[in-house]
Amino acid sequence: MSSSRRRGNLYLIVILLIALLSMHILQVLSFLGVSRTGTTQELRISRMKPFSLVLLSTFPSTSFSNPIKHSSPFSPAADWQPAGATWYGSRNGSGSDGGACGYGDLVGKPPFSSMVTAGNPNLFLSGKGCGACYRVKCTNNSMCSGKSVVVTITDECPGGPCLKETIHFDLSGLAFGSLAVPGKADQLMGVGVLAVDYTR
Repeated sequence: MSSSRRRGNLYLIVILLIALLSMHILQVLSFLGVSRTGTTQELRISRMKPFSLVLLSTFPSTSFSNPIKHSSPFSPAADWQPAGATWYGSRNGSGSDGGACGYGDLVGKPPFSSMVTAGNPNLFLSGKGCGACYRVKCTNNSMCSGKSVVVTITDECPGGPCLKETIHFDLSGLAFGSLAVPGKADQLMGVGVLAVDYTR
């Protein structure tokens, strides 16, 4: 092949590359909303899309179009609901030995570890509520730590103060005392019915 013919092919390739580049530039300007007016070029960018939307339109198959939703194992603070709480059994015990759910002495062993509660009928649900876990905290008393504890329904509280509220936890002594600031458990356990907040 002669040098002049090779030079001609090279020129053709360069022209094609310039044409492709020009087309690409025009596409970008069109995307940004560029228009021509009269004999001069006026750049008028109207309703320019945010950079994040440019990325989404450029890479539709990437993870940007399907953001990952993270969930919390516990309900957000807005889902805390009011309830009442008392305690029964020994001060550092598991309430009753097993209770209406039939767990027996397992309530004092892991994973329960005496952090259990009897529930009023709206929690016990004729036995269907057995094993349900709730997060309970108290904040309306100066002896409350404000920190929540997790308790499991292992028993039923069918009468007394448990029926005076829509939701009532009759906590084990250990669980109730765990709601108090250090050194104030005995005093908190003497208040009677304690106002608490709970969530699943």
